Amino acid sequence: MHAAGVKPPPAARFNGFPEPVQKAVDTATLTRSCQDGPLVRLQKTPKVSQVDNRRVGRRITRSSACSAVPRGIVSKMLSRSAEGSARVLVIDDEEAARRAVAQGLREAGFAVLEAADGVAGLEAAIQEKPDVVLLDLWLPGLKGEQVLERLRRASAVPVIVTSSKRAEDDRVGTLDLGADDYLVKPFSVRELIARIRAVLRRSDGEMTTAVTVGDVTVDFPSRSAARGGIRVSLTAQEFAILECLVRHRGRIVTRATLEEIIHPGEAPPPDTVSNVADVLILRIRKKLGHDVITTRRGQGFIIDG
Repeated sequence: MHAAGVKPPPAARFNGFPEPVQKAVDTATLTRSCQDGPLVRLQKTPKVSQVDNRRVGRRITRSSACSAVPRGIVSKMLSRSAEGSARVLVIDDEEAARRAVAQGLREAGFAVLEAADGVAGLEAAIQEKPDVVLLDLWLPGLKGEQVLERLRRASAVPVIVTSSKRAEDDRVGTLDLGADDYLVKPFSVRELIARIRAVLRRSDGEMTTAVTVGDVTVDFPSRSAARGGIRVSLTAQEFAILECLVRHRGRIVTRATLEEIIHPGEAPPPDTVSNVADVLILRIRKKLGHDVITTRRGQGFIIDG
């Protein structure tokens, strides 16, 4: 209670984001249409939503119909605040932290995709092609280090690791696995956004939009290929295999790596041999020429640089 004639202090603002007023939410099934996304059905339980987004990793909860994600399920891209905005994949099993980060990024103009475990996160990183991945290390399904190691076999997407692990060995080891940056929890949303923009600037400078091998041109932004100037139709899996080989041209890509791209996060049954990668390679050769991809028996496949 405030004394008569004394105005209450204005709502606090942290890192440019207003602190939401606490409010109780009645139990209800909510159906709403989110911008650029499908209808989402949520079961909301009575609770008080409190937010302190000064430091991510401390007490932070937020209620939002468009950002709620069931455990282990990858959310679809539900919101884009600007045409062509960078897409960020947030992989974190701690729901409160993940949703607070996602909301802060959306308010800053990013399009956000969320995953609540390592398997779903790896699948989203490979199939959804985000511009940046925010990766927690303590994850169910696959640990963050395993996600990073497998992702680096198939993609050069920038990865910022967010973790409470502070030891120098943890930071150095993660960077050596292929992370582009390491941010220790708790951190501010403002610092996170600055780091995302920094890795995007670096990746934009390094990004090659198209590669020509012989008479074959592979265009990454449009995910298409042409032979002798004539566009060739490729399935999503065929292009994913071709993209991996082209980005690693001059180096052998193992069959296991290609299988990871085809079925991300899925370990093949023991004592079994899959020929899915061979079938896709055969289809690509029929469309683009038999001399584009070379088989190295017992090693894998290669596109000569």
